[in-house]
Parts: sequence; structure tokens; C-alpha cells
Amino acid sequence: MTISAIILRDDFESAILAAKVTAAAPITTGLAAPLDATWLGKISAAWDRIESALRAAFERGLDAAQDLTVLAVGQAEKLISEAGHRASGVQQALLSRLEAYVTRLTDAALGRVRPELQFAGATWRLESVELSEKISLAGSLSSNITSIVELTASGEMTVVAKYAVTVGPIPQA
Repeated sequence: MTISAIILRDDFESAILAAKVTAAAPITTGLAAPLDATWLGKISAAWDRIESALRAAFERGLDAAQDLTVLAVGQAEKLISEAGHRASGVQQALLSRLEAYVTRLTDAALGRVRPELQFAGATWRLESVELSEKISLAGSLSSNITSIVELTASGEMTVVAKYAVTVGPIPQA
């Protein structure tokens, strides 16, 4: 049986908030210096552009988010190119925010799995859950921003829940 679940506005806003409060990890190896307030402000501005694309995707779909996604990717890539020896810290800060956003959305999707179902006079309890996740091995902000906007627009994540009868007659096929 396939059951559709919806990611609610509260789930989306929670994911956005999780991304916003994700602090930039200080990079201290090599010539890189920790990100100062100026760079953190620039990262926040780039995140605001990404957030605009995510909001458009959530509210109006992928077509409405396309131009905003291009602008978000462009601003993020420009910021990294201007960051010089801080580029890895800037990139990591944006990737960390994207990861926090996706993690919170994934948690919301898993929270939609019902622990118990009533069907055919029987109570079915959750036995196991499988989640299909795509993990990006690339650090490319362009690829990651684009795929996360697409995920937000489609709102589709595959969660397979397996149930077993615990109370009542076992339904016959």
C-alpha cells in the first residue's frame, strides 16, 4: 500500500530555521583563517538568496524557483571566488546549512510514518522503516543547491514502512 504524506509549512520553516542557526565551522588549517563577522554576513546574504529559491520551490514549484536558483548559485559561487584563502570555510558554511535543512526535512518525513494502522479489523504495528536517501559526494554548491531546490519542489522522499498485525484477525488476500 502506498500512502502519501505531506510536508507541512511548519516542517519547512523548521528546516529553514535549522539551516539559519547552523554556525560556520572555523577552518584553521593551512593559510585559511577563521571566518570573521564580515564573511559570516556575506554567507548569510548568500543563504538568504538560497532560502528565496527554496521558498519559491516549496510554495509554487520548480518552475517558479528556477530563476531564483540560478541567482542563488551565482551568488554562492561568486562569494567563494572572492573568498580567496577563506574559500573552503565559506563553502563549508553553506554546505553545512544545506545539510541542516535536508536533515530536518528528512526527520519530518520520517515523523509522518504512523506507528500503528487500523485496517480490515486488525491493528498493524510498525515493524521497520527504510529510507532511500541520495547522498551527494560532490562539494559543488551548484549541484547541491539545485538538487535541494528540486527535492523541495517535488516534495518526494521514499520511506518504506513495514507493518505486522498485532491485534485482530489477519486479513486474507
